[in-house]
Amino acid sequence: MIYKKAFLTIMVIMVFVVFSFTTALAFPADTPAEDVTDSSDHPLISRFPGSYIRFYESKDYDEFTLPFSELETAEFEDEYEEFADKDLRLEGKITQHFYVVPERHSSLEIFRNYEQALKENNFEILVQKDADVDEWFSRPLYEQVNFQDASETSFEGLDPDKQSGRYLMAKLSRAEGDVHISIFTARHGYYGGSWPDGQPAVFQVVVEETELDTGLIDMESVMQDIESKGKAAIYGIHFEVDNDEIEDESVPTIEKIAELLKENPDLELNVVGHTDSTGNLDYNIDLSERRAESLVEFLVNNHNIDKDRLSSFGVGPLAPQATNETEEGREQNRRVELVKP
Repeated sequence: MIYKKAFLTIMVIMVFVVFSFTTALAFPADTPAEDVTDSSDHPLISRFPGSYIRFYESKDYDEFTLPFSELETAEFEDEYEEFADKDLRLEGKITQHFYVVPERHSSLEIFRNYEQALKENNFEILVQKDADVDEWFSRPLYEQVNFQDASETSFEGLDPDKQSGRYLMAKLSRAEGDVHISIFTARHGYYGGSWPDGQPAVFQVVVEETELDTGLIDMESVMQDIESKGKAAIYGIHFEVDNDEIEDESVPTIEKIAELLKENPDLELNVVGHTDSTGNLDYNIDLSERRAESLVEFLVNNHNIDKDRLSSFGVGPLAPQATNETEEGREQNRRVELVKP
């Protein structure tokens, strides 16, 4: 009887140990099993069957650098830097997807499916690495991504496996603008899967070359904001750093404001300068006021706008549009507002 109890006790302990070990290696509990909010596949390329979108971002116009180097391996970072100027920097509409794929599929199977689909749709393969994509080749891809999960904000956090790493970049020539698609497949340690390989995943970048919309501001919508909200935010006016000198790239936007004032001869405006919260409060208030004054003077001296119709003020960071905790928020806060008195 004593032996029987001892045997049962040992069995319970062994089951507990095995359960604890397998639990530690299980799929992360917070990993979603469905697409992130407001994400979708790109219309030019569908996802590998059964995968879901872990990260998604689309911007109407931005830049992205795609690896184009012939470098096969690099043991040190300075070796990669030597070849960095061979990479391809593109501008246009940027759409990024990070797909997590069911574990039963190999990186090779996924990669060959993408390769075949691109060829069948008239894409030209510009660069391809079928195996052993080392971290100095794939690292630049991840350094350009702002993953939403804090634990995935670095290349090390994602932990792509070198041996399963495969990469290709393809191009489709179109009259309306070329399209470049970058595909990197590998097993990623962050996502669990069979120890120690991790879960297969695909990082996909689509760059559609488009002309930059230089309309800058729609005066009709600006006037609607002034009439309905009493103010309109203008983001096309840029100044030199820590200075009230207006940069040349601001001229088209200022010309639009001048047109608005000429088309509405009874319109009077307060021109209000805004900054983000970086730096000293008093300094930012003074700087924003000087910048507003510079804009008023530019309109008066270069476009013959009656000075009595315009008044300048500066409030620095005291009326933010968004949080100052992020760069995106700070960009929204650096603006000029046209306010109806």
